[in-house]
Amino acid sequence: MILDHNEQFKKKGYVLIDNYLSKENLNFFLAESTKVLDKSYKAEWPFLSVYNDYPHFKGKINLFGVNFPLNDFFNTNLLECFNAVHYSKHIINLTGWKHFRTSLIRLHAFDNFYNYYGAWHRDDEVYPSPSSIQSVLYIKDEEGFRIIPKHNVKLLSNYNIKISGESTNKSYTGKELPKFMYDTIKAKKGDLLFFESGLLHQGFCKSERLHFHLRHINALNETDFDSKNLMNFNKEFLPKYEIQKIEEIYPKFNVERKFVGSFKRALRFVQYFFPRIKILLENLFGKEKLKQNPLKNTIWQ
Repeated sequence: MILDHNEQFKKKGYVLIDNYLSKENLNFFLAESTKVLDKSYKAEWPFLSVYNDYPHFKGKINLFGVNFPLNDFFNTNLLECFNAVHYSKHIINLTGWKHFRTSLIRLHAFDNFYNYYGAWHRDDEVYPSPSSIQSVLYIKDEEGFRIIPKHNVKLLSNYNIKISGESTNKSYTGKELPKFMYDTIKAKKGDLLFFESGLLHQGFCKSERLHFHLRHINALNETDFDSKNLMNFNKEFLPKYEIQKIEEIYPKFNVERKFVGSFKRALRFVQYFFPRIKILLENLFGKEKLKQNPLKNTIWQ
């Protein structure tokens, strides 16, 4: 089984492992993640990513992601969840590394009313990215994530997109690449996705979503083994890391209550129900090869 995964990863630069989590472990993750969401939707945790372009209702912010979700503030057993299902063997086998560290973990969550259409980007400016890979552990079903497989990377130059050397560029972040250029991931709850950090990809969602997004990096000189931290999370992501120290490395989220901000959100809410007129005009009169999708981030997406 691992050999098959290796072959897929080598060929495409990504691999989706079906049913990685058992039903018991999936329920464990879901229950503990719900504790994180309960406090995050109320903006009680300051380190959040929020879909702040649109108004929120009933005191529930438009949550996009929770940073440092393992922290003791949430009073969860999420670290124990990861220890119970640690997938270090897959990371080692896919990469050939001897040791690794998990340098990022974020809980992505999204409400089922607003659609999400992200920007094309890379999580590593360099391609190939032999020193880092990403993983996504799906807690709910999710379809739409787009990724350029390895065999199509060279074709990016046909659309004036650099193959390596930049994480993103405004010239193509919101553009529509031809469908043959990318694969669309259709994941079920409990699935586990690995992909090379340097592959161009795009977030996309038309329903609620819940998954953990992680980054793993090669750790050449590390030999320590901690049975309480089998995924080798950086210390700032561990449960007992002080919130005051997190404030020094990550900005706090604040709900914007100024009139101008409220007016812009109300206007964007109206626009959500219509195609993007500006994009339609740019597509019609523009000379660029790649066009934008006028339905992105609308109810018609």
